[in-house]
Amino acid sequence: MDPVKALKKELGVQSNRLDAQIKERVERAIDSLGYRVTVGDVAARAGVKLSEAEEALKALAYDSLGHLEVGPAAGRDVCVPGTSWRRSAACRLVMG
Repeated sequence: MDPVKALKKELGVQSNRLDAQIKERVERAIDSLGYRVTVGDVAARAGVKLSEAEEALKALAYDSLGHLEVGPAAGRDVCVPGTSWRRSAACRLVMG
C-alpha cells in the first residue's frame, strides 16, 4: 500500500493505536454496561488498569464521535458513545 494512503487512513483513528486485546475487552465492557459508563466500571468489567480503560474510552469516544463528560460524582469520567458507537467508529475507519 502507498505510504501516503496508509497515513491518511490512519489519521484521526485513535483506537488503532490501542493494544488489540485491551481494545476488545473495553469494547465488550462498554456493550455489557450499557454505553454510558465510568472509567472505573469499564476497568473492573474488562479487567484492565484504570489508565488503560481511560485511554481506550477516550480513543473509542473520539472514533465514534461520542464524548466524555464529568458525571454527578465529582471527577467521574463518563463515556457516552451511543448505541451505534461501533458502526460510527467503523464508518470513520473506512472514510477517515
